[in-house]
Amino acid sequence: MRVEDADAAGLVAAGDVIDVLAAYETHAETAAERVTVLTKAQSDEGGLLVLATTTGQAASLARAQAGARLSIAIHPR
Repeated sequence: MRVEDADAAGLVAAGDVIDVLAAYETHAETAAERVTVLTKAQSDEGGLLVLATTTGQAASLARAQAGARLSIAIHPR
C-alpha cells in the first residue's frame, strides 16, 4: 500500500503490526486490522509498504486505496 506521508512511513519497520485507516470525504473506517509489515520502500513523496494480509484485507485495502486517503496506526511492540 502507498502511504502519502513519508514521515509516517519512516516510523514502521519490517515485523511491525499496523492498522490501515481510510478517510473518505464523509467518514473514516479501518480498512485492515493487525497486518504485518513485510518490507518498505521510502522516498520524499511517501512510502510503499508491503503487508501480509488475508485475501479479504487485500480487497478492502484495494477499495480504500481507490477512493480514500490512507493512514496507519502502529501497534505497540
